[in-house]
Amino acid sequence: MVFFSSGAKSCLSYAGKECIVENIRIIISVLAQLVSYPHMMVVRETALQCFVAMSSFPHSKVYRMRPQVLQAAIKALDDKKRAVRQEAVRCRQTWQSSFA
Repeated sequence: MVFFSSGAKSCLSYAGKECIVENIRIIISVLAQLVSYPHMMVVRETALQCFVAMSSFPHSKVYRMRPQVLQAAIKALDDKKRAVRQEAVRCRQTWQSSFA
């Protein structure tokens, strides 16, 4: 799985998006664990960026995963690194507003 993320943009082929949508539960579970990865800030930050990119997927596929994503973002709000906290705020806002 590769996200080329710059801001809110992501570039994935149609086949790549289909593969992600088919395995959305597994991917979100792994990303939720990576949000609290203790050894590298960039891993936590990138996991949150992936969540933001996934918010643009079809509502019917990602809505049921919303509580898990929001829970991971809320945990990241207490991260020691400011960049991670900023991504957590952006992730939480995106997932709350996209599905409100």
